[in-house]
Amino acid sequence: MDVGAELDADAGLSLYFGQLVAPGGEIAIDEDEPEPVDGGARPGDGGSIDRGLVEQLVRGVFKNRAELDQMLAAASKNWRLERMALVDRNVIRLALFEIKYLPRRAGRGRHQRGHRAVQALRQRRGVGVRQRPARPRRRRARPAPVTMKISFLPVELARWDQAPPGDLLAVGFYQDVRPLRGAAGLLDWRFDGRLSALIVAGGLTGAVGEQLLMPSNRRLPWRLTLAVGLGASAELDEPRATQAIRRVLVTMRGLALVRLALALPGREGDRLAARRALQLFLEETEKTLPGVLDDITLVETPAGQKELGDAVRKRGAATRAREPRARGTAH
Repeated sequence: MDVGAELDADAGLSLYFGQLVAPGGEIAIDEDEPEPVDGGARPGDGGSIDRGLVEQLVRGVFKNRAELDQMLAAASKNWRLERMALVDRNVIRLALFEIKYLPRRAGRGRHQRGHRAVQALRQRRGVGVRQRPARPRRRRARPAPVTMKISFLPVELARWDQAPPGDLLAVGFYQDVRPLRGAAGLLDWRFDGRLSALIVAGGLTGAVGEQLLMPSNRRLPWRLTLAVGLGASAELDEPRATQAIRRVLVTMRGLALVRLALALPGREGDRLAARRALQLFLEETEKTLPGVLDDITLVETPAGQKELGDAVRKRGAATRAREPRARGTAH
C-alpha cells in the first residue's frame, strides 16, 4: 500500500505468498535476524500463517482505506498522515480495520483485537504518532551535499561471497537472451537454476515491468534479491533502463532498504556505456530516493570498473568542492 498505484490488494498478496512465504506457509526469515529484546517471538516463529486472515485484512484495508485514514488523521496529534513512516502507517491501518470490522473471536476482548499489528509497530521501536509542535522558523545554513560511497564488484560468485552484508542485490535480464548471462546468470546459478525453471514453466519471461523478489536465505551476502525484466535486448534504450532503475528504487523505498548492490541495466551486452548507465542511475536516485542511499555496490566488468572508477573520482572531487568549508577559529 502506498508504494505504487499498480500494486493493488491482489498483487500485494500474490507477491507476499508467492515470494516472501516459504512453501509450507512459514515466513522466510533471515537467520541473522536479532532476537527480540522483550523475549517475544520473531516473525515466522510458531507455526504457519493464517492465509485467510491475511487476505481478509489486506483486502479490507484496501476497500476501506479512505475511512481508516480519516480515523487515523483525526486521532493523530500534530502529525500529518503523509508524514508517517510507510510501514507504521500501514500497520496502524491493519490494526484499525481489525478492531472496527472483524468480529470478536472467542477468548479475545475488544482491547486485544489488533494486537499483532500494534506489536509489530512496537518492535520497530515506535513511540507513537505524536509530533512536537513546530518551532519558529529560523534561517539555517544550507546542509552539505551527501557524498554517496560507490564501490565495485566483478561478475564473479567467489567475489560476491566476500562482499559485506547488504539489503538487496538487483539484476536485470532480457526477454530473448537464454541461457541467462552476466549477473543474472550467476544469480540463477547460485539459486540452483530457480530463475531458469520459472522461465521454462512460463512464470517468468523477462518482459518489461516484470520483477521477481526472492529472499537469499543466506546464499548471498544480501538479504533479498530482485530480478527485473528488461524486454528484448535490441530494444534496450535509456528510457527503458531508467524505468528498470526506478522499479529497483521503488522496491527499496517500499521495503525500507538502504544498502544496494546493482548490475546497471544495459551493461550486459554493452547496450549502454558504463558512464551513461551510471549517470542514469544517479539521476533517477535523486528523483525517486533522494538522500537515502549512501553506500552503493555496482556489479561490473573490469573494463567497466576502470571507466566508472574515473567517473566516480571526478564526481567525488566535484562534490567536495561544493561542500561549505568550516570557518577557522580566531586565536
